[in-house]
Amino acid sequence: MDYLEFSPLDRIKTKNSSVMEEGNIEDANSPIHCDLCNAPNPPLHCEECQCNVCLACVGKHLSDLSKDHKVVPYQKQGSIPKYLKCQSHPIERCELHCQRCDLPVCNTCLLSNSHKSHTLTELMEVIRSKKEVIEKDFEEIKQIIYPKYEEILMQLKTDQLNVDSYFEDLAEKVTKKGKEWHIEVDRLVSELQDDILAEKRNHIASLQQQEENIASTISEIKQSIQDLKRILDLEDFYSTAVYKSKNAVFNRFPEKLSFPSFLPKKIDTRHLSRQFGVLTTESRCSFQSNLLLKSLNTIETFESGHSLIHGLACLSEYEIWIIGGDNSLRYDSGKRMKLFSTKGELLRSIKANDKPVAIAVTKNGDLMYADKYGYINIVEYNQIKKVISLKGWKVLDICTTLSGDLLVIMNDYKNSSKVVRYCGPTEKQTIHFNDDGQSLYSPGGKKYLVENTNFDICVADHDAHAVVALRVVVVDGYCKETMDPCSTAQDVHRCDLCEAAFVHSYCDFRHVNLCRPCIGEHISDGYDKHKKVPFKERSLDISVSNNQEAGAVVVVNEIGKLQFTYTGPISGNKKSFTPVGLSTASQIRILIRDDDNHLIHILDQDGQFFRSIDNCHLHASWGLCVGPKDSLFVAEFCSGKIKEIQYCEKTQI
Repeated sequence: MDYLEFSPLDRIKTKNSSVMEEGNIEDANSPIHCDLCNAPNPPLHCEECQCNVCLACVGKHLSDLSKDHKVVPYQKQGSIPKYLKCQSHPIERCELHCQRCDLPVCNTCLLSNSHKSHTLTELMEVIRSKKEVIEKDFEEIKQIIYPKYEEILMQLKTDQLNVDSYFEDLAEKVTKKGKEWHIEVDRLVSELQDDILAEKRNHIASLQQQEENIASTISEIKQSIQDLKRILDLEDFYSTAVYKSKNAVFNRFPEKLSFPSFLPKKIDTRHLSRQFGVLTTESRCSFQSNLLLKSLNTIETFESGHSLIHGLACLSEYEIWIIGGDNSLRYDSGKRMKLFSTKGELLRSIKANDKPVAIAVTKNGDLMYADKYGYINIVEYNQIKKVISLKGWKVLDICTTLSGDLLVIMNDYKNSSKVVRYCGPTEKQTIHFNDDGQSLYSPGGKKYLVENTNFDICVADHDAHAVVALRVVVVDGYCKETMDPCSTAQDVHRCDLCEAAFVHSYCDFRHVNLCRPCIGEHISDGYDKHKKVPFKERSLDISVSNNQEAGAVVVVNEIGKLQFTYTGPISGNKKSFTPVGLSTASQIRILIRDDDNHLIHILDQDGQFFRSIDNCHLHASWGLCVGPKDSLFVAEFCSGKIKEIQYCEKTQI
């Protein structure tokens, strides 16, 4: 049934179209043929029937009197306007398009009231618009999608040829690792055997020495027995008068030499397998499509026991590390780093030497953390070891990389922030300025750091646009120069130690904002000079935002070259963009927590806004991380709740 009678306006002409057939795309310059006799290069074209005809067949074609034929030279096809026949009224032509029904309509359709109150548009405008869409789809499927599938097909064929060698190499690596472990175990056993032989020799020597000592003591005891018997038998008054008892000495019996023992430790197979290595299936992600769900699902919510959470790090799909405070005045408040299962079970708790400000997990599953004094530590076998010392710099965030390096973002407490890459304690790279010599990052404020799966380095800069520095004296919460209550320091600053919003004091020497619980910790931090003043009576440099946006996400590539800066979507946000958390997921996506708007932005690898997560009741959440299988974990700063959100699903292409 002919619903649309295509005109030259709404179709893609033969010379610009191509058909995918048997895996090949036809050449757009293929020769045309007469639709009646198949003769090549027909000179005529019938606009009414949309067919090509040669001179020999034109008479036969015109003899069909059922249609009003309009034959023109082939080069002039499209010169006669055409309209669509109405599906409901075949004798009528459609000149309008109903937007609600998405159908072409004729005058008879309009008189029937079936489209009453519907929005109508000129049909030719709709056709032009849809033709543009078709042309774009045609170019995309021809130039991008089809070649990509061909590339994937070739890759799959190559992979099939390499399956045996690849998995043989994989098995060889496991065998090699096993041999290394066997060598280490044999070495350890040999050392213990040598220690046992040495202990045996020492023990024999000790027993022989003790035997000699005991034999000597026994001789003394026998002599003492004879002397005492003689005194008693002879009633020797002089010997009795000068007698001194030796029983106290003899009563000091020697300690028994115990044999050494071997205390075998229980084998923790879970920890053992993590140390040995795991078999990943990351390569399966190459041809997977990670689709965002239309409706989001909060899978789990549990209490962490903290009330000031400011850091999360995923250890595995089912385990997550958490740091934060508890609003108490205890000396060890906020020093606990806790490992929870995703069901809310506390699996492990480690007390840091000093309060952690950022955490990360290494490729081996070890916990790393930075403390407030600029030390970066690693927890190995329940022992805390200092790895890096950053005197004069404040650590804002850390993350481990796919290559095993450590990235640290820091500032100097004044006017400079930078990202530094470390391999162990050795500094490998510094990322500070763009190509124009301007700083990539704002001097102050909270920042969050993560490496994307394409090796891009992403920084969520909370105060990226706060660039105008003013010397201001604040009195009773008002800026003295402007006396504007909207410019109070409470709107700009938080406690620099715990990120609490209730700032009490300010250190004018170190330029640090302090809440009441953190004052004592700051004064006892080992530095000699502190100048504490009430927060409302301080003199300081305040950074005032030069536009409405308060923050940005700055992304550079592996060598530190700026890729893009994201300052929020063009429209949709009710308030300014304030990033307070950052993570990455599969498909090279970037997830950003926006505090003021209570939502999470999802970007693609080029910084294009994808969608937002805004219906999971997210309030005052500062911690954010994504698990190995794209489960999203969000921590609420004040309540201490951890939410696991399913925002995407995996489907096989």
